[in-house]
Amino acid sequence: MRVLGIDPGINGAAAILDGGRVLDAIDLPTIGEGSKREINVPAFQAWLLGHKTEAGYIEQVSFGMPPIKDPETGEQRQMGTASAGKFGFACGEIRATVICCAIPVFLATPQQWKKFHNLRGSNKEESRQTALRLWPEAHALLARMMDHQRAEAMLLAAFGTARHSGQAPPPAALPARNEP
Repeated sequence: MRVLGIDPGINGAAAILDGGRVLDAIDLPTIGEGSKREINVPAFQAWLLGHKTEAGYIEQVSFGMPPIKDPETGEQRQMGTASAGKFGFACGEIRATVICCAIPVFLATPQQWKKFHNLRGSNKEESRQTALRLWPEAHALLARMMDHQRAEAMLLAAFGTARHSGQAPPPAALPARNEP
């Protein structure tokens, strides 16, 4: 079974597992620069259609981000209104593109898929290292520290694969029409 996993956002990623094996993983394609940057919907759609996936697992995100400590300065920072709106817009583009490709969409909270993989908190590097342990053959896709979003997309797809085989609890907010 081919399962899509998506870590949403303008700096997000998508990954496809086929029978638990990593088939492909990409940074979500974008167009524009700076504040004008957005998801390149036609490019993302073409990538999706080229892989014929049977289910798509997208991380269920909230648009209000709690304050987090900046690792470089130690200062508390949070997502402003404009950033939250831009993030929400990108998430909508991503979800709509997947739906338009006739891929059933399932939402999984970070708590659900991270618990499944025994991950705690929001340590992105821990997600990348977990993905590298699970799929050492995908090292080239996860070589950079900033590839944590690809790792999280892979881990979401693995959660989806387990869910469809009955090895994981159902994700939150499943639309009834998409039940496997």
